[in-house]
Amino acid sequence: GVPFSFFEALLDRPIYCESTSTEEEAEGPLALCHAGLRVCRYDHEMEGSATDKTNGTRVLCAEHSDVGLLTLDVCATMPGLQALRLSDSRWVDIEVFEADSSPESPRRLTIMVGDTLSAITDKYYQACRHRVLAPRKGERIGLPYLFRGRSGIPVDTRLLLADARAAGRTIHLADLWKTAIDDLPTSDCPQALVNYMQWRRRYAPT
Repeated sequence: GVPFSFFEALLDRPIYCESTSTEEEAEGPLALCHAGLRVCRYDHEMEGSATDKTNGTRVLCAEHSDVGLLTLDVCATMPGLQALRLSDSRWVDIEVFEADSSPESPRRLTIMVGDTLSAITDKYYQACRHRVLAPRKGERIGLPYLFRGRSGIPVDTRLLLADARAAGRTIHLADLWKTAIDDLPTSDCPQALVNYMQWRRRYAPT
């Protein structure tokens, strides 16, 4: 497998971490805030971007994959999150709600592969395409944590690939050399491209 230290070097630093060198201080606060928790609110009366052909439910958040390594998504207050199943290209519900569940009930955590991890592993782990449907009533509050790499950091897999070949092992990494994490390809679905460009304009160094 790939050592954890390879991915650790790519990770964004938490906002609360303290600078330990002049070089880190010079990077400025934006260098710390690529990863983060998002609060996503969907109301059953909101207009959707499309309508699901199977059950007629409005799609409030169009099909997309997330920029970054992983998305950690705790089960929301109402169902609605769906993922595209690759085996048959069907949308499936990925949140489980028990009939007697309450706000105090334990909630599951959904882990979705992002575009960055998909590109680094040469699509061995494919980016999870997902969407959000309108709740049947009330509102849905989602809390996805976007686990992203640090903008501008180079990705170099040559040494790891060479060591694996010498040892007769297979590791699932793309052949990358001095490729900035911002320049890794994103998913080819339209909304993912829009999200990627918005992220570049907001965070990527100029």
